[in-house]
Amino acid sequence: MYNQLAEKANEVDQVDDVNPTLQVSTDDQIKIDRKRKILNLRNFQSIHRACEDALINKKFVAIAGDPGLGKTTAFNYFEKEHENVFVVTVTASMNVKDFWKEVLNTIHNRRIEIYEHYCTLWESRVDADNTDNTNLFDKVIKLKRIIENSQVQVINAQNTNNIHFIVKQVIKNINSTGGLLCFDECGKVKTTRFLEMIHELRDATMEHAGLIIAGPQYFKRQLQTWVNKNVNGIPELWSRIEYWKSLDAPGRDDIKEFCRAYKINDPEVIKEFQTISNYRLLYNRVIHYLEEQAEEASYLKSQTNK
Repeated sequence: MYNQLAEKANEVDQVDDVNPTLQVSTDDQIKIDRKRKILNLRNFQSIHRACEDALINKKFVAIAGDPGLGKTTAFNYFEKEHENVFVVTVTASMNVKDFWKEVLNTIHNRRIEIYEHYCTLWESRVDADNTDNTNLFDKVIKLKRIIENSQVQVINAQNTNNIHFIVKQVIKNINSTGGLLCFDECGKVKTTRFLEMIHELRDATMEHAGLIIAGPQYFKRQLQTWVNKNVNGIPELWSRIEYWKSLDAPGRDDIKEFCRAYKINDPEVIKEFQTISNYRLLYNRVIHYLEEQAEEASYLKSQTNK
């Protein structure tokens, strides 16, 4: 499965070799392809291995990596490739109750997406031929029942302020099918109460599902500080994490591959990018470079047409 993901992730848009990143619009203005590309670089591979390990073996894994190193991109890609993977992003505006309601909603909405996919697939097969689609039909019916139960849990959660009750609904929901929960941007967690509830979640789901928490390096350092201070519940949570996966800043080969994906092959240009510390900044610099190239190409074209 991982090899299939890696092959898909390695696919990049193919553009004309003569001027590969620049496109001519109907008004003769040179435009660039700003589409973000999914690349099978080191951090992408590392996150996907951790996700597969947690999903298959029902492990509790933590990932630490500074902003812009590809956590969210890799999580979202992995989620799209698997039915029972649910990615929830912590935001600064969330309180504890908001977060757990978001977890419940995310699971429910993702299952609706999968259900609709299988409904469409089943209908297309029925229309196409007379092959036996019993297994597919049974899957559709099973998903429908799961969604109906999930809808009840979502409604119940929306109508209460009891956080303990909401967490119990999340536990019941994820245990019904198993899978993997990924909590991203955990550096935005404001209180240890949030982490204590993750402890509760893990204990109640470890036989059925995997769990990943991810955040910047300072999130890991903060957890270590709380562990050293013996803050209530944090040492217990820390001891349940089976291992930490640390992400690296882009290396020379990563940056070269990134530039190649955007059809930048000039060694001098690539060399200028070698000091960039994360992929978000690298993307911005690459796009800015391409915009400058497009602007120059547009000017030369306008001069030629005079």
